[in-house]
Amino acid sequence: KKLYGRDNHVIKLREAYGRVASASAQSSNRQQSEAVIVSGDAGAGKSLLVEMGLREYVVKTKEGFFVSGKYCQLQSRSPYAAIVESFTDLVDLIVQEGGEALLKVREAMKRELGPNTKIMVSLIPNLSRLTGEEYHHTIGLQGGKLFFLFKRLCRAFLRAVSMSGHPIVMLIDDIQWAERQSLEVLEAILSDPDSR
Repeated sequence: KKLYGRDNHVIKLREAYGRVASASAQSSNRQQSEAVIVSGDAGAGKSLLVEMGLREYVVKTKEGFFVSGKYCQLQSRSPYAAIVESFTDLVDLIVQEGGEALLKVREAMKRELGPNTKIMVSLIPNLSRLTGEEYHHTIGLQGGKLFFLFKRLCRAFLRAVSMSGHPIVMLIDDIQWAERQSLEVLEAILSDPDSR
C-alpha cells in the first residue's frame, strides 16, 4: 500500500507527535496532550493515512507506543469499547518491550492506581499482565460512580505509562459512533497535563 498526495497530512501528523514526544523526553516541560482529528468522506483513506503515516513512524523511531480502537455503528459493544481495545493493545506493547520500561510502568501503576488497581483490572482484564495479579470479582459500583472512577483511572493509567518516557498515540477510529461516556473519558484523558 502507498499513500499518494498526502505528504502534507503526514507531515502535520508527525509534527504533532514530535511536539508531544519532545515534551515527554523533557520531564520538566509539562505540555498537554494533543488531539488531531482526521476527517473526510467514507473510504477516503483516513485510517490508512494514520496507519502508514504515523504508526510506521512511531514504531520505527521506537520512542512511543501506537495503539488503536474502533467504534462501530451497527455492532452493539460495551461502553468504552475503543478505549478498552486501545488500552489492551498498550498493555501488550509494554509487556513485549519488557525491560526497564515494563518495570517503570509497573511501579508507576502502583503509585497512580493504588488500591483502585483491582477495579481497573476488572474493567480492562489485560492489565493483569502488568500487575501480575488476576482479579476475578465483579465491581460493586454501578452507573455514575463507575463512570467517574473509570475516567479518573484512565488518566492515572496513561500517566503511569507516560512516566516511562514513551508518548502514546491513540487512534480512535470512527469516533462518530462513540457513546457520550467514551467521549467524556477521551476529553478527560486529553485534558490531563501529566500524560502525553
